[in-house]
Amino acid sequence: MVWKAKAAAVVAFLAILLLATAVEARRTSHAAAGRRRHLHQRHRQLLQGLPDRGSAPPLSVLCAAPSSCPDAAALTAAGIPNAACGNCTAFGPCFAESRQDQFLGAGTASSFLSLTSCTYAQTDGSVTDPVLSFLTFPRYPTLAGSPQTYPYLHLYFAANDTRAGDSVAVACYVDASLAVVDKYVVAQRVATATDNYKCLGCNPLSVLCAAPSSCPGAAALAAAGIPNAACGNCTAFGPCFAESRQDQFLGAGTASSFLSLTSCTYAQTDGSVTDPVLSFLTFPRYPTLTVGSPQPYPYLHLYFAANNTRAGDSVAVACYVDASLAVVDKYVVAQRVATATDNYKCLGCKWFWSYEVRVPASPRSCP
Repeated sequence: MVWKAKAAAVVAFLAILLLATAVEARRTSHAAAGRRRHLHQRHRQLLQGLPDRGSAPPLSVLCAAPSSCPDAAALTAAGIPNAACGNCTAFGPCFAESRQDQFLGAGTASSFLSLTSCTYAQTDGSVTDPVLSFLTFPRYPTLAGSPQTYPYLHLYFAANDTRAGDSVAVACYVDASLAVVDKYVVAQRVATATDNYKCLGCNPLSVLCAAPSSCPGAAALAAAGIPNAACGNCTAFGPCFAESRQDQFLGAGTASSFLSLTSCTYAQTDGSVTDPVLSFLTFPRYPTLTVGSPQPYPYLHLYFAANNTRAGDSVAVACYVDASLAVVDKYVVAQRVATATDNYKCLGCKWFWSYEVRVPASPRSCP
């Protein structure tokens, strides 16, 4: 499939559980899908993007859960066998993008199946994430409807041409043998609210973190470890580096993401850090500039993961001209700012401002 951005497409999906009493034999040649879903998507969001900034009002609205199920004809069209005599239950909440093109991630299907408690599902090979090419996820076939436009679940969620009412389904099995069907889960496209201004291509009640309009004073930069800060040239960097959900920045790749966003290509490393959830992923460990004793956050990932930072707390990292790490190009500074009290979607999400500072190579160069 050709990946392309969804223009103004709206992506909100309702997860509907259809409980089935019938027993159906299925092919058992594929290993079962394990529990891996929700936090795969967390990493995707972490490394791919930040809250949108633009001229549109920041307000978003909640996607209401369904109050009833589709009729038997719609369920049959999604591939559910014997749908007319099945027991269908509407499942909430919505499965919705929080920013445009979020569901292009290859882990979206895994996240959906985790949300709907579909632990064992048939797989057919794997799919590589279009952005994080070192990540692969199981590829889940959908039930054969007519016509079968989306043969795999991830293609359905990533598509930019789905319309309200378009549905797909996946069979969920009792155990890893994939011999007995427990239930079917159905995803159905619904229209995004026309007043969901934060993301007319998406979902729910959050506000934007405004980028800083000026830099901290020289004393604050010096406290973050910037040498010769008083004669440095500081530039506020936008947009905010912010969590879109609580504890998102516990991921070991957060520091790498921050340095990438601030164009800090070459930075000193000190070993590696293993992700606390996806233990097969390791990322470089970046020391922060030494300031004070004891050093509360000796590594950048510890700063972003900490739950005790206060507004104004800052750390800095040196960025070098090339891989030799011989000449400093600039310093990047992360500074904690207070999360808006009306950011109802995630009152506990951490927000950070960032700055880049260039200083003379020698104090004698100071004006």
